[in-house]
This record gives sequence, structure tokens and C-alpha cells, in this order.
Amino acid sequence: MTYPLTTSRLRWLLPGLALLFCLVLPAQDIRTTWWNKDNKQSEGPIRDTLPHGEWKYWYPDGKLWSQGTFDMGERSGVWKFWYENNALHKEMNYTSGDYREWYPGGQPKVQGHIVASRNLGIWKHYYPDGQLEEELIWKDGKREGPVKKYHPNGKPSFLSTYSNDSLNGAAVWYYDNGALEMEGFLKNDLQDSLWTFYHANGQTGSKGRFMAGEQEGHWIYYYDTGEKWKEGEFSRGQRQGKWITWYESGRKDHEGPFLNDLEHGFWQSWYENGRLKDQGHFEMGRMDGKWEGWYPDGKKQYIVHYQKGQRHGLASWWYDNGLQKSSGAFERGEKNGRWTEWYLSGHIKEQGGYRMGVQHGRWVYYDDRGIISREQTFKDGRPEGYWAEYYANGKKKSEGSYLENFKHGKWSYWDQDGKLLYGIVFDKGKKIKEVKP
Repeated sequence: MTYPLTTSRLRWLLPGLALLFCLVLPAQDIRTTWWNKDNKQSEGPIRDTLPHGEWKYWYPDGKLWSQGTFDMGERSGVWKFWYENNALHKEMNYTSGDYREWYPGGQPKVQGHIVASRNLGIWKHYYPDGQLEEELIWKDGKREGPVKKYHPNGKPSFLSTYSNDSLNGAAVWYYDNGALEMEGFLKNDLQDSLWTFYHANGQTGSKGRFMAGEQEGHWIYYYDTGEKWKEGEFSRGQRQGKWITWYESGRKDHEGPFLNDLEHGFWQSWYENGRLKDQGHFEMGRMDGKWEGWYPDGKKQYIVHYQKGQRHGLASWWYDNGLQKSSGAFERGEKNGRWTEWYLSGHIKEQGGYRMGVQHGRWVYYDDRGIISREQTFKDGRPEGYWAEYYANGKKKSEGSYLENFKHGKWSYWDQDGKLLYGIVFDKGKKIKEVKP
């Protein structure tokens, strides 16, 4: 039995149909974000909280940065990107199609192809002048097969092979003059097995083995003239055991052991004439204990004691004529205690005390003939207490005292013959009065 669609029934049915239509349509609105009140950051439609449809993005200054389509939160179809100078940066099809990228000046930078959202086929990279920089093959979104890179002058810079998106097998690098730079084997992007490095003139620079990207075993390094430079062992990328370094002449430069890539144990170095230069101990990369040094003619240059990399204990230096230059002690890297310095002639230059790196107590200074020129006392590096200065003939020139780094009390002044000239009374550096003899 059927019922005619009367006006009254239609009025009852229409609100229900309208409600049903609203339920079927997807919820969608325009979402806008802002850099500031004047400039948009992004704008596009939202469906079920996800970007869906055409979206635009802008730089903070209002210039368009990118434009393209989303499909429920995923980029889809053709997208374009621009530089801030409004030049097209890149254009790509996230689903299937060409990928192209340009330099800010408009020159091609990258060309390739995308299928099912994955890179596929031959991709090429270019220098700004149009010269080919790199050529490689993609398969199912992974790099696969030979890869070639070129210097700006067009000569090859690198040759190897990708397997499962990683470099594997033989690999060769070249200088821009066409000469070999290095060659070896790669395993999952890491250096492995035997490697050889070359100087630009073609001479071998170094050779040894890698294991999982770290130097391993015996390595030898060479000067660009072909002579051996240094030699030693690696373990997991760290120097271990005895290492030796040579001058180009073939004479030994220095020698000593490493532990976990740090100098550890007794080390020696030599001048190129074969004479000993320095010797002493390291403790895990820090100088420790007694160290000695010599001049090229064999005369002693210094004896210094160290503790954990800092000068600590007695220390002495000599001039190359064999006469002493300075002598004193250190504590935790700072001069501490009594110190003396000499002129090259052998006369004492100055003598006094230090307290943890600053002058402290009585100090006496002499000219190069050994005649006293000044004596004074310090407190924590500042003049404090008695102070006197002398003429070259040994007669006193002036005398007084310091208080808290200021002249204080009566100061007296004499001429070279010893005649008192005048006196001045100070109060912490301020002149109070002059006293006549």
C-alpha cells in the first residue's frame, strides 16, 4: 500500500533529510596561522583535524614559501617551493613525476624522478655553472648501483657503488688534478679493509687498515717526498703502543708509547742533528714527574718536575752558554717559594719569593753588573712595606714604605753623592708635606 506525499508529510520529512545530509558531509574548515598580526604563516583546509586540500606557506616577510596539496595529512601531488627572492627553489610531485631543484639564480641544481612517492632512476646534481656534480641511481626509494661525483672542473672526484642505500665495495677519491687522493673499501658507508691515502703529487701519504670505520692495526705515514713520517699501531681508532716519528732526513724526531690514544710512559725527542732534545714521562696524556731538555749542542736547557700535567716541584733553566737562567719551585702550576733569575753574564738579576703565582715577601733587583738597583717587599703581588732604589754607583736614591699599594709615611731622596735632597710625607699615596734636609 502506498501513501501519497502530501504537503504535511513533506514538512515532516525535510528536516530529517537535511540532518542526514549534514551527517554525511565531512567536517572541514580553513585553518590559518600567523607570524604576526599582519603576515600569515600558513593557510589551508582541515578535515578531521588533518590538513586536506591546497595549502600555502609564507616567509615571515609575507613572501610565498611553498604551495601544494595535502591528502589527509600527507603531501600529495605537485608542490612548489620558492626562495626569499621569489625565485623557484624546487618543484616536485610527491606521488609520481619529476623532481626539479634550482639555485637562487635559476640554474638547475637537482633533477630526478619520483614514482609512488619514492625516488626512482637516474638522479643528477649540478654545480651553479651547470657542470655535473653527482650522478646516482635510485630504486624503490633507495640508492642502488654506481655513483659518480665530479670536481667543478669536470674531473671525477669520487667513484663507488651503492647497495641497499649504503656505499659498499671499492671506493676511489681523486684530487681536482686527476691524481688519486685515497682508495679503499666501504662496508655500509664505513671504511673497511686496506686503505691508501695519497699526496697531491702522487706520493703515498699513509696506508693501513680500517675495521667498521675505525683505524686498526699497523699504520705508516709518509712525507710528500716519499720518506717515512710516522708509524705505529691502532686499535679501534685509537693509537696504542710505541709510535715513532721521523724527520724527512730519516733521523728520529720523537718516540714513545700511547694508551687509548693518549701519551703514556717514557717519551723522548731529538734534534735533527741526532742529539737528545727532551725526555720525560706522560701519565694518560699529561706530563708527570721529571722532564729534561737540552740545546742542540747537548748543553742542558731545563729540568722541570710535573704532576698531572702541571709544573710541580723544583724547576731550573739554563742559557745556551751553560750558565743558569732561573731556578725555583712550582706548586700546581704556579710559582711558589723562593725564585732567582740570572743575567746571561751570570750575575743575579732578581731574587725573591712567590706565593701561588704572585710576588710575596722581600725582593731584590740587580743591574747586569751585579749591583743592587732596587729592593722592596710585596704582599700578594702588590708593593707593601719597605722600598728602596739605588744609583748605578750603589748609593741610595730613594727610600720609603708602601701601605696597601700606596706610598705611605716619610720618603727620602738623595743625589748620586749621597747628599739628602728632600723628604716627602705621604698618607696612602696623598702628598701631605715636603720635608727639607
